[in-house]
Amino acid sequence: MHVSMPMNMNVTTNKPKGKIETFNLFAPKLKDQLRTIRVYLPPNYEKVKDKHYPVLYMHDGQNLFFNRDTAFKNGAWKVHLTLDKFYEQKINEGFLVVGIDSSSKDRTEEMSLLPVQKRYSILTKTSNLGQEYSDFITFTIKDYIDKHYRTKQDETYIGGSSMGGICSLIMALNHPSIYKGALCFTPAGMIHYQHDLKRLFKEKTNEMLTNNIAFPKLFFMVGGLGLEQVIKPFCDFAVPSLVRLGYEYGNNITYVYKAKYEHNEKAWAKVFPIAFMWMTSK
Repeated sequence: MHVSMPMNMNVTTNKPKGKIETFNLFAPKLKDQLRTIRVYLPPNYEKVKDKHYPVLYMHDGQNLFFNRDTAFKNGAWKVHLTLDKFYEQKINEGFLVVGIDSSSKDRTEEMSLLPVQKRYSILTKTSNLGQEYSDFITFTIKDYIDKHYRTKQDETYIGGSSMGGICSLIMALNHPSIYKGALCFTPAGMIHYQHDLKRLFKEKTNEMLTNNIAFPKLFFMVGGLGLEQVIKPFCDFAVPSLVRLGYEYGNNITYVYKAKYEHNEKAWAKVFPIAFMWMTSK
């Protein structure tokens, strides 16, 4: 006999859910000095008090979790839902994600670690803001997170999209002893001069080889519609260039092309699960 469930009966699935904490950190050398930081804690963080976790730092923190925090019509990445599902499926034992809200005024300037080509430049003068922003994440924020949360300090990753993608790539190459990998979603490397990028790639890979430092894993992705068509040539140049300098395609560098994807959070959210799994796999 079929019995209908009363409409007012609550069904609890008891699926594991992580927690997101939000606070501000002061960045005296940036123009937007009070910066919002969002931290995703895995479902077992409060229960297992002696466990430590790897950390993924991501740019544009306001776009990572909830639609209400971003002004974009395509919504947020919903990173927390992906990691909750990974935890439920025992794909990993928990991960921290630290999102750094971007500047509302100086985002491109903050995320530019190399000179910007004149045709793309929206900068009024030569700026060191990119280095200050990179240092703020790599040292100030990381130090705070490592002191206030249970982290595996030697398992740290960086990631972002567009300007956050190229910034993540350069930060990982600049600090390979800190960042084990970088998620480079549609990295806007076309704004930089190719000769500067070539020099950086060669210099940093040589340093890693000389000092016997493992190459950080690099995940590239790009779509095929709209602005993605402008960014794709950079990826087509960067990935083979790095392979020629010692990277091994499929091992510590990979490249995903999605012909029907546009330049937005909805597209990046679709690729995030496979990108995360590839980058963090042993």
